[in-house]
Amino acid sequence: MGGHHQLHLEDLPWPLSVLNFNQALDAMQSGDDMQVTVRDPDVVGNLRQLLGSLPGLIYNIEKIGETFRILVAKKSLDDDDARS
Repeated sequence: MGGHHQLHLEDLPWPLSVLNFNQALDAMQSGDDMQVTVRDPDVVGNLRQLLGSLPGLIYNIEKIGETFRILVAKKSLDDDDARS
């Protein structure tokens, strides 16, 4: 079972928010998931592009009030085996 992580980027300006997000993604292990909160819609657009370019991730982005919640999961080896 993977780890659960949270990352709060609401008050962090671009590009620091994108850099911190990328760093957190790099630290994720197979089977981990992360919940990220962001306020700036432009940053969300950057993160969506980044997530779309990386294989092995499952993600969902939803707007809740004035913030966005991004749920990211790094596929485990079991996930890949189930598709074979």
